[in-house]
Amino acid sequence: MNGSFLLVSLGHGIKRTIAITRAGARFAVREPVRELVKQGRERMEQALSTDTFEHDGQRVQLTDEERRYLEHEIAAHESGVSQPTTAAAEPTDPAAWMAELEAGLSPDEEAKLEKMKKGKTPEEQRAMFQGDLEASREKVRAALRAEQEAAAMKAQSKARVDELKKEIVDKGLMSEPEIRAIVDDASKKPRDKIPALRDKLMARLLEVEAQAAHPNAQVFDGVKIYEKLPETTFAEWEANHPGEKPMASPAGRMAFTCSAASST
Repeated sequence: MNGSFLLVSLGHGIKRTIAITRAGARFAVREPVRELVKQGRERMEQALSTDTFEHDGQRVQLTDEERRYLEHEIAAHESGVSQPTTAAAEPTDPAAWMAELEAGLSPDEEAKLEKMKKGKTPEEQRAMFQGDLEASREKVRAALRAEQEAAAMKAQSKARVDELKKEIVDKGLMSEPEIRAIVDDASKKPRDKIPALRDKLMARLLEVEAQAAHPNAQVFDGVKIYEKLPETTFAEWEANHPGEKPMASPAGRMAFTCSAASST
């Protein structure tokens, strides 16, 4: 020894799969370990002698099952057993099938599968997956991606709300009842508060600008504006505006003048 040492990784996150030995035995291994078999007996023996395999420029620790897999392959190689030309059939027992499904997943994917399985019997768990093992693993991966994207969106929404809250506090608007009510509303998710907070903030900023430009003026916000139409019925309006789409009020109504009345 020259005093140097070798860093060995546990290899978490490397994709796992089910490997079938020449003798037909099944083992849950990581993909680089299965590839060692294709590289010949010398590479398998080297991995067993160091108890590691190489992946992305680093040495990764073999698991007990991976060691048994390589030992089986070497023994089969010595006895002259040929590699099966067809893959073995998938397990028919639901629990065994689910175990094999899990064996080909990464740690994050396993955690997602556990959530999907929670509260279900092995039969109910198996019924969630209609395809073969690899297609079912892709279903788990797709569910994990959707969960991660939703979490990222939630984090972005919270960050935006926090940003708006800071701006509101900096401008001394947090004491206003309407804004305080939006911020404290526990019934709404962060992303659902963004439009209301943004609208209130913009209304207050514009109010400050308007008051600065017109010190003696009274500024209103949240005002509904109605247009008084010359038509007295909707049918009359349609006749006078062929092909046009009416702009309705928020309540879905249009305002018409009635006889000589001036109110709408």
